[in-house]
Amino acid sequence: MNHPIWRKELRALLRLSLPVVTVQVGMMLMGFVDSMMVGHYSESALAACALGNFYSQILLLWGLGVLLAFDPVMSQAVGAGDEAAVTRNLQRGIVLSVALSIPVGASFCAAGPVLGMCNQEPALVDLATTYIWILIPSVLPFYGFQMWRTTLQAHHRTAPIVWTIVLANALNVLLNWVFIYGRFGVTEMGLEGSAYATLIARWAMFICLLVMGRRQLWCHLTSWTRRAFESAAIVRIARVGAPIGMQIVFEFGAFGMTLLMMGWISESALAGHQAAITLASMTYMFGLGISVATGVRVGNAVGRGDSLAARWSAGMGLIAGALIMAAFAVIFLLVPGPLASMFSKAEDIGVREVTLALLPVAAVFQVMDGVQVISLGALRGVGDTKVPMLINLVGFWLIGLPVGYYLAFHGNTGPAGLWWGLTVGLTVVAVLFVLRMSSKLRGDLARTVIDESDGVGSA
Repeated sequence: MNHPIWRKELRALLRLSLPVVTVQVGMMLMGFVDSMMVGHYSESALAACALGNFYSQILLLWGLGVLLAFDPVMSQAVGAGDEAAVTRNLQRGIVLSVALSIPVGASFCAAGPVLGMCNQEPALVDLATTYIWILIPSVLPFYGFQMWRTTLQAHHRTAPIVWTIVLANALNVLLNWVFIYGRFGVTEMGLEGSAYATLIARWAMFICLLVMGRRQLWCHLTSWTRRAFESAAIVRIARVGAPIGMQIVFEFGAFGMTLLMMGWISESALAGHQAAITLASMTYMFGLGISVATGVRVGNAVGRGDSLAARWSAGMGLIAGALIMAAFAVIFLLVPGPLASMFSKAEDIGVREVTLALLPVAAVFQVMDGVQVISLGALRGVGDTKVPMLINLVGFWLIGLPVGYYLAFHGNTGPAGLWWGLTVGLTVVAVLFVLRMSSKLRGDLARTVIDESDGVGSA
């Protein structure tokens, strides 16, 4: 460990990771604030928020997964000094963002019937459906923001993203306070108010980042090329991105299925799950931020043909992420009470009890969650997406969910049993991702081919 390369790589990784983690935490903080403020409005509003977020996010994240194909493509292009490829692929990303927003937005319209078939309380379904419908116009700016962000991160220019997230969070807090509780003469809207706050905040993020990142972005947007619309290139992007989308659906869907099973237990179990998963998701953002930075560093190294640097980037990311997530595990074990009280009123005893039962389990899976997401970032950096998708399917759906269902409903462990199942699934996924990463990073690495000019490689 005294070789100078590890120190150089760790410094470079941390320089990129810190602002990226800030961005990830900031994005998650918006949902955190929504849940916290809605939870103090009413238990029903918090439970409906959980259902609404489950339905809308699983669809939204599928499209986001397709766009994440541009992460390795952009970072590899920057590493190779190929700005023409950056231009082509940013423009393709905008085209795909518009195309994806149409079916995803349309699918939001089916929220009522779909949630109604999931054996949830009718009143909660009605609240969640209204919440989802309000969010439909926010799909396009959400995807557009992702493309601005991908391009800027590939160039290691993160300051505009950080400032955009800071401003968006301030706006979101203010709008939640005004719309949920009815301030400054605005009608009290409860959960609907939170949805309107999210809608406005997403459009603000899209516009703000375009303006603040204009020096890096506008040069790629002022002159459009026909190659942005090439069907063959878009198909290649889809071949890389569709498995990422499905991988995210499998992972998020497993947590969403757990949420639905919580609803089968009680409304308090559902609300308590939302509180605990919001806290766990917040800490996960630190691991995800390091994962994104690791993927960029690996992709940059692949683009410039430096396989050794790619391996060092992956290794340093894995160590840093595991240590940070272990620290959060300790916090969950030491102060569960104050954390649980953030999401419920004093009289909502049932919600608090469920949250307190779930946080120790969340502490156990923190490290495995960090290991799996950072390994996944390294795999995306080299353009490996199909096998990780299959690993998620096996780990979460064939192992984790069945184990959780058995423990909760046949082992009489209740909500905690469902989370122990998730822990088992995460552990399996983490181990398999590390093995896959070790295999893929051996030997020489090549760029992911989208255009013939990108060089020789494989998607």
